[in-house]
Formats: sequence, structure tokens, C-alpha cells
Amino acid sequence: ARSALVTASFAGAVLFSPLLSTSRSSNLAAVDLLPSQVRDEFRGIYWLVGAAVAAVGLVAVHVLAMRRVFPTEERAPLPRGRIEDQLRLLGPTTTEERFALAGFVFFLVGTLTQAWHHVPPAWLAGIVLVGLLLGGILGRSGFREAIDWPMLFFLLGVDGLVRTMSYLRLDTAFAQAAAGAFDVVGGRAAFRSEEHTSELQS
Repeated sequence: ARSALVTASFAGAVLFSPLLSTSRSSNLAAVDLLPSQVRDEFRGIYWLVGAAVAAVGLVAVHVLAMRRVFPTEERAPLPRGRIEDQLRLLGPTTTEERFALAGFVFFLVGTLTQAWHHVPPAWLAGIVLVGLLLGGILGRSGFREAIDWPMLFFLLGVDGLVRTMSYLRLDTAFAQAAAGAFDVVGGRAAFRSEEHTSELQS
């Protein structure tokens, strides 16, 4: 049961990885590589709409793979009694849990609507962190231990690397070098092949 729960949690996290621009470091790097004039057009709800194709594809492949890898002849009944017992053991929702849920909803809504209010997600996360500290939900020891500092430094490193590449115009050089490989995306591959054929015929 523990292995199944861990596997389901990991699979669910993988399915959510392309949905938000803040969910993966590669997504943040892709947004930072965009020109500053159009960067806000690919965040928040606009990113969610653009990533819907990948999200639907991942969910469909996941459902088909789970049915193929883990076939079941009959569906296991949901242990409602056990779930109710566990909920009674957990007790009512505490103030800390409500505060954390409110911070999560605030950050989620703020990230989805970032293209409208133009507040960076880093500021939204900072507001949530300050709220947790002022509310006493996150103490000094929790501030040192509960926060994933290696991941934060990794994201800062990725952001700094991308900004350095943009400052040195390396992103433009890479785009020009790989322009031929992306002709098929813009529909220019067939046009160039027709031009090449007409040149050979002439």
C-alpha cells in the first residue's frame, strides 16, 4: 500500500509538471528566454491554455499505460469506513492548516492571473512567506529546515544562467543556429523543399 501511494503521488506530480510555468525549472528557463516584451503573454492562464495539449496528452497516455501495466479484472471497493476513521483521528482543521491552505490558494490564483496583474510569482511567494512568518505558522527552526533551500538556489542559478545568456546574446546565437531544425514547426520546411526542387529543375 505504501509503494502504491508513493507511485500514485509521483505520477500525479509528473502529470502536473507542464501545467504551470513555475512547476519546473525548465519551464522557468523557457519563460526567461523569451523577449521581455512578450514574456507576460506566456504566463499564468495563458501558459495553462498553451500547456493544455501536453497535459491532456500526458493524462491520456498515463491512463492507457496504467490500464496496460496494472490490469485489474474487478475494481477494488473504496474503504469508506477506514477513510472516515482516519478523518476522525486527524480531527478538525487547525488554524495553521487553514492559514497554509489560504496561502496556497493565494499563490495559485496569483500565478494563474499573473498575465493580468503583472506581479512576478517570486513576489507572490514572498508575500506568502512573510504571512506565514508573521502569523507564527513558520518559526525559526521551520524557516531553516522546512524550506527546500537547495531547490531555491538551483532555481536562482537557472534564472541567473538564463539572464547571463540573454545579456551575452547567446540565446539569439543558439536560435539562429537551430533555426533550420524548427522549419517544420512554422511550415517552412515544405516551402524550402519546393524551392530546392524548382532550382534543380531549372
